[in-house]
Amino acid sequence: MKAQDITTVCKPGLIIRIILAMLVIMGLNMFFEINNVSAVQDFTIENVGAVEDKIYFTDGVKYYEYTLEELKLEKYQNYDRDSVFCDYTRCTDPTTLSYQLFCLTKKVDKSPVDARFYVDEEGNLQIQAEQTGWAVDLSLLITTLGNPGVYQQIYLLPLKKISPQVTAAELEQYRPAILWSEYTTQLADNPDRTENVRVASQQLNGLVVKPGEIVSFNTAIGPRVPERGYREAKIIVGGKFEDGVGGGVCQVSSTLYNAVLLAGLNIVERHNHSVQISYVPLGRDATVVYAQKDLAFRNETDCYLLFQTKLNGLALNISIYGSGQNIYDKVYLENRIIKTYLPSEIQVPDVSVPAGEKRIIQKGQKGYLVETSRILIIDEQERREILSRDYYEPVQTVLSINPREMITPIETQSENNQEALHN
Repeated sequence: MKAQDITTVCKPGLIIRIILAMLVIMGLNMFFEINNVSAVQDFTIENVGAVEDKIYFTDGVKYYEYTLEELKLEKYQNYDRDSVFCDYTRCTDPTTLSYQLFCLTKKVDKSPVDARFYVDEEGNLQIQAEQTGWAVDLSLLITTLGNPGVYQQIYLLPLKKISPQVTAAELEQYRPAILWSEYTTQLADNPDRTENVRVASQQLNGLVVKPGEIVSFNTAIGPRVPERGYREAKIIVGGKFEDGVGGGVCQVSSTLYNAVLLAGLNIVERHNHSVQISYVPLGRDATVVYAQKDLAFRNETDCYLLFQTKLNGLALNISIYGSGQNIYDKVYLENRIIKTYLPSEIQVPDVSVPAGEKRIIQKGQKGYLVETSRILIIDEQERREILSRDYYEPVQTVLSINPREMITPIETQSENNQEALHN
């Protein structure tokens, strides 16, 4: 219904009240069609408690009260077409009127909501239905109030229906149900570290990625702080293992990295650890530090993707499902060790160590320069791409020894390490 079609109230009486009631019912029908509202609320001069020299706007459910002064309208008297002496209004400040009506639309307008995937408490993928939106026809409302006309106290707001871009019926066609890839890593038997893996991986479970969307691991997981359930466990800082909150989260990001690679998705950001880790092959790890180092990838396919995580005992599995077939028939990952760096040895004096014996304080490990590649196969045609070239520092061997048997420490492989960093 258009605002200029609204019946004008010139004088009280039974006929006026009946006409107003009809208008409200017609407006409610239009509003309920948009909103699926079931409860009906009558808006008449009586229940609104209308006051002289005020105007009430209604969308059929709520009403909004303004004085004539707020709208910059002034009342005057004149005869209508039927020679009835009536109250009229005219606008004295179009700018203020337009601003006030604009502010009114911000209270009434409702944006549409697209249908979306979500995972319920039982872990099942569901579809949240779309919601239709609406908007006040501001131009029509300004024209109606801005032009001189018969004074009326109740205006039915002219609403325009706004449809969502994605409906539940459309989304049903893109339900991710085809397995694209999965990857499993084994955890060390450490309760605190395992709990961190559980907390982090739970944030990924049920993640739905739209076509063209970029996923950030740090954004999806959030900060690793005690308030969110994270515990202290071993982390790598400057090539050394030490205690820190959230230790083990990098196993989740590394497991995800491998699943993403095997799905043929494109990596936007990824960083390797400073030293070799045991739960994934060299060159296939992904370290993360909140707000500093991230793992990010882009869904450049036309399919919706669903990520599911499972922690069975000490086995972490991450699976990726697509709404259609993956364009790649097979995906393989390969790594090639370009260079190996031997660890140095450091001796620490300890009088409690018997002569002729050595005690291991820290077990050393080799360093590596590694190149990782991905082989993508489509219709028996192979395409190879180099993913990364990563350097892993060697870890020093630290021994405690009787001071009488101390020898000059073996020099570190600093020259080799510097060479690797520039390769």
